[in-house]
Parts: sequence; C-alpha cells; structure tokens
Amino acid sequence: MSARVLQAVAVVLWPLMIVANNFLHPEVELTAESYLAAVLEAPWEWYVVHLGAALAGLLSIASAFSVRSLVRTKGRRLANAGAVFAAIAGVSLAIAFSIEGGLMRVAATLDHEAALKATDEHLSSPEAYLIPVGILGIVISLVLLAAALLVARRIPTWQAVLYGVAGGVTLAPSAPGSPVGVVTFGLLTIASLLVARHLLVRDQPAEGQAAASPTDPGIEAGAHAQLSPHGR
Repeated sequence: MSARVLQAVAVVLWPLMIVANNFLHPEVELTAESYLAAVLEAPWEWYVVHLGAALAGLLSIASAFSVRSLVRTKGRRLANAGAVFAAIAGVSLAIAFSIEGGLMRVAATLDHEAALKATDEHLSSPEAYLIPVGILGIVISLVLLAAALLVARRIPTWQAVLYGVAGGVTLAPSAPGSPVGVVTFGLLTIASLLVARHLLVRDQPAEGQAAASPTDPGIEAGAHAQLSPHGR
C-alpha cells in the first residue's frame, strides 16, 4: 500500500471512527451519576468506545499532516499552523480518553459511594478538561487547513469551504453519544472523502490550471518552430 493511500485513509478514517463512536457511546449527561450508570450498564462497551476515541485523536494528527502535504507554496504557513494545532489536540484527546476509559472501568468495580466520588473527582480534574480543549484544537486545525487549501487552490474552492465549515460545525454542543455528533462528524467524513481523493492524484495542478500534455497544440507548434530552418 503506497504512502498516498495511507494518507488518504487517515484523512477519512478518523472522522468515520468518531461517527461510529457516537453510535456506540451510551448517551450521558455530564454528571457523575449519569457517567457511572452508563459504565455499570455496559463496562466493556464504555472502554472500547473510549479506546476508539483515543485512537481517532492520534489519527487526526496523521490526517492533518496528510492534508498539509497538499499545500506546497501559497498557504504553507496556514497549513503548518493547522498541523501543529492538530498535533496538540490529538495528543490531548488521546490522553484524556485513555484516562477516562480506564478510570471509569476501574470505578465500576468499587462500591457505589466510592465510585461516585471517583467519577466526580475525574469530571473536575485537569484531564477531563483536555477533552474540550482537544476538540477546540481539532476545529481550529481543520479551519486553518481548509483556509490553506483555499489559498493554495489545490482543490476546488467549494470543497475547501465545505471542509472548513464541516470542521466548524463539530463544535455544535452535544452530549456524548447524542445524534448531533453523528450528524456533524458525518458531514466532516463526507468533506474528508473529497479532500482525500486529491491525495491519490499525483502532481495535481492547481484549480483553474490545466496540466500541459505532450500533445498540447501550443507545445507542438513551438517544437515545429524550433525544428524549422526559419525558426533558427
């Protein structure tokens, strides 16, 4: 499998994993009682969902650097900034989801009072705040990368705009496991598919520019002029 294919897969896979995550995640409120009830009801499902979210966070870093590779000159600073935000956000989400998945799995084995106390302490801990920070970082990254693609004109304008808008709407307030997350990240998956397609095209010209071909009439006429005695 070529590097380009792997890059394209990373761009599409991470938002798709979040869509699946929202389907599988038990819908909860951001309270200790709600979290604990969800874990007790399906402890392994909770752990698997959080492990998947952590992996999606790491994949979002690979995705950002893959999209950055489409931007070669104009817009490069925007693309670099987007990749940096993605790296910080992706690591933050991977840490936060790993801790939350493991800690709540352990809390489910405690007696009710101790489990509630552990859950409440977790929800007010710095690690828990890494999740909104990471999500905000991902959104900023997507918007910056979309702006870089727009400036560089490496993909059609409407696709770059859709990528940025789809990234922005993922900030829509929603509880874990709610249908809102499925819709917003579903839109991002569609936009990512369009961007990923361009990673599979080798030496793609910028929008509005046609690639020169050996049979181009202008090139052919110039070649005849050089070979003609009158052209020397």
